[in-house]
Amino acid sequence: MAKGQSATVPGNQQAPLSGDDLECGDFGTYAKLNKKNAETVNMERDHVPSGGALVRRALKSKRGMSTAQKDCVESAVTRHGQTIAIPAWIHEKYSQTYKSKNTEARMNRDGASPEAMNRARGRNTAAIHAGLIKEGLHKCAAKYAAAVEEIKKVDIQENINKAIKKCCKKYR
Repeated sequence: MAKGQSATVPGNQQAPLSGDDLECGDFGTYAKLNKKNAETVNMERDHVPSGGALVRRALKSKRGMSTAQKDCVESAVTRHGQTIAIPAWIHEKYSQTYKSKNTEARMNRDGASPEAMNRARGRNTAAIHAGLIKEGLHKCAAKYAAAVEEIKKVDIQENINKAIKKCCKKYR
């Protein structure tokens, strides 16, 4: 796997597009946070819920899509999925869905329904938040908790449905 790629969503480049650096607790879509530098400040953009679960949910939401439609949907839900910036080492140590920890079974279970997506979002963000506190990163933990509250307002399934509609129209 190339440096800067996610194990669960191939091609997820964590490359900077502007001179701004990510800070712990920054949140928004992957596409938005991908405009900020992560590597030189040792930060990562953590999908909430995981990118793998988002893709599984999208593919379960509409069966019978063409290959082009599926590819478009996978890319769209990953790019427009909600993320929170966290230190890379916290991501690796405490995330339940970091790289190989995010098994096929977990992604399928987490992407099984809108309710499962919400449970996954809550479960993994609680683990990350607890890790931040345990490691003494209290300022980061406070910003992270605020970001989680904002992300909870996002309807995951609605965003997935928008991606499906757009991609199915684009690749009729």
